[in-house]
Amino acid sequence: MKKTFSILIALFITLSALAINHVPKTTQDKKVVATYTEFTDNGQFMFTDADKKQLFFDEVSEDVNVDLYDDANLGKKYTITWVEEEMDVYDSEGDPTGEKQLYKRITSLVEVK
Repeated sequence: MKKTFSILIALFITLSALAINHVPKTTQDKKVVATYTEFTDNGQFMFTDADKKQLFFDEVSEDVNVDLYDDANLGKKYTITWVEEEMDVYDSEGDPTGEKQLYKRITSLVEVK
């Protein structure tokens, strides 16, 4: 009985260690200061940084209090914090294609005065 119990404990520890190694890596938040330029025709939020590099974001988190759909926010400079996530790509019928796409979500937006 003790031997069976010891084997079960060892098996549990081994499986737990394997599960921990397969947890997807989370990306660190990224930050940049940029000016809100436009809401694009493809539904992305476009910002331009000081080096004239255009940055595109796919979504804004619910806890962000800035309404980027409001034209009054165009031309304003913000400190943008975002995360990148891989999302599954779906075809026109809603079936997964097996491909992944990088998706950027704004998690914080603070106006720079």
